Amino acid sequence: MTVISAMQFNEKEGAIIADSRATIDDVFESGLGDKLHPFHTGHPAFCVVGFSGAAEFITNVIAHATASLKEEETTITGTSLATRINDSLIHTKRTYLDNYLKATFGISEVEFQTGYKMLPNGSREPINPTLLNTYHDIITTTNGSAQINRITNSSALVLASDPKSIHLFKVSTAFGIPFPVTRPYQSLGNGQHIAEEVLYTFFEHTPRESLASIDPVHGLAALLAANHRASVRSTGVGGIPRIAIVSATSSLVLPSEAACMLAQEIVIGTKQGFLSPQFQGISLYQLFYAGASVDGVEREMYKVATPHGDALNRFLRGWKDSKN
Repeated sequence: MTVISAMQFNEKEGAIIADSRATIDDVFESGLGDKLHPFHTGHPAFCVVGFSGAAEFITNVIAHATASLKEEETTITGTSLATRINDSLIHTKRTYLDNYLKATFGISEVEFQTGYKMLPNGSREPINPTLLNTYHDIITTTNGSAQINRITNSSALVLASDPKSIHLFKVSTAFGIPFPVTRPYQSLGNGQHIAEEVLYTFFEHTPRESLASIDPVHGLAALLAANHRASVRSTGVGGIPRIAIVSATSSLVLPSEAACMLAQEIVIGTKQGFLSPQFQGISLYQLFYAGASVDGVEREMYKVATPHGDALNRFLRGWKDSKN
């Protein structure tokens, strides 16, 4: 259960945000999910990937992608980075499926695809048509094995930066190529629809000529608001958000957990009228771009809160009549 959202602010800047709620064995939940992973290449190009899917599966995808990106390549672009991530998703899915078939039937996927099982003496025999039908059911999305589909159905957002520009792609185990995102934002996960409603509202009030030049602080506030709303309304979504920012100098900024938590509280407080939009803009800039102390920004937040800091404190703790 996940919500990942990303936004391209302009040709060089963007950000991606993820919740931290992790579901374990469909029974337990924790706030330890780490769904954003940066990939550095040794070249000027790099990317941050927000993954949605089973944690054990994603761990193997990350390992394969990391090894793949160590291979020599003359020119690495945002598109080639997204392609490598997509290839790793597909490779890991096929590996899981092949191992599942071997463990369950003693037959590899290649053997199922050819219709013949290789015998120890080097000969081969036709696979029973019933087993072939079972294999077909497993690899289809509608009739497939719930166990293998639960593990291998995965998707991700890739925010990639190269010397020319920043790029946003959606990749998935369902397709063999990355899909460029053709609008300034994208969400995925079971919280996608809630998050995108918030993001659409933000862009709905943005003039068309400004769509390719979003104020990064305003964009970050929208991403935080979308993440919070999805956390409130979507099953299995929540926890302290994690944020990765590509700055104007094409450097990667990974704010601390405390900074992410305080930033979300500031956005929530502003939405409810405890804080001014001006304070929201200044404080987010200080937290994410100016290296300001979290403690200092928090003290100022309670100092300027309306009607007073105690009211904001109570609201953030869940009181419903906190303004009284």
